[in-house]
Amino acid sequence: MRKDYLKPIPNSHKKNWRVWINGELVNVQHVAIEHPDFGIIEYGLRPENYDGYIIQQPGGGGSVIVPYFIKNDELLIGLVLQYRAMMGGKVWNLPRGYLDPGENHLETAIRETNEETGFDPAKRIYQINTKPMNSDNSMFLTEKPNDGVHYFAFQVHPDEVEATTELGRTYCFKDGIVKPRTPDGEKIFSCIFFPLNEVFDLRDQYSVVGAIKLKRHIDQLATAKDYGYC
Repeated sequence: MRKDYLKPIPNSHKKNWRVWINGELVNVQHVAIEHPDFGIIEYGLRPENYDGYIIQQPGGGGSVIVPYFIKNDELLIGLVLQYRAMMGGKVWNLPRGYLDPGENHLETAIRETNEETGFDPAKRIYQINTKPMNSDNSMFLTEKPNDGVHYFAFQVHPDEVEATTELGRTYCFKDGIVKPRTPDGEKIFSCIFFPLNEVFDLRDQYSVVGAIKLKRHIDQLATAKDYGYC
């Protein structure tokens, strides 16, 4: 059963938000919109005693995956070209997705990578963040300590990639194509490995954060190796 986290807004309470339903402005005290995959968007009286909204994710968050490839000491990161209407069309971003009910974050990372690229990273994928993002911030509500967005990475081997002329200077998975396996995956058109600095310039915050976390992780491993810790 759906749980309401926000209370109805008293009629005497000043409202900073306005709500339209079917084009008509209405005096709403509490409203929730639910989707089985996305979760619930709920609007009402927040604990801070002002009107606002929160988002509840049904599975407990999501997973972002950072495929990477090292060529001549250069770090390249795998991005998928995906259609996102709110960002103006086709954009490059890291593979990612919400948890399905009953999944953990690792299972989601494996599934999403396979669905969006056709590549199975199950035997080598690993987590690169210690704490989840979006855990109980001003917009997303989580219930368990491990809920939120987790970041994973896996290294692609040299024999699994080949040079591509799509962008003229980089690499793709050896098949040269992406094999989406779900209706959402059909909105994905390509997968290319980009130099690290180009990923830093993307508009997508999850991709930029993923690149930063991966670079930090690799640098920490190199430092540990230099000092004989591993």
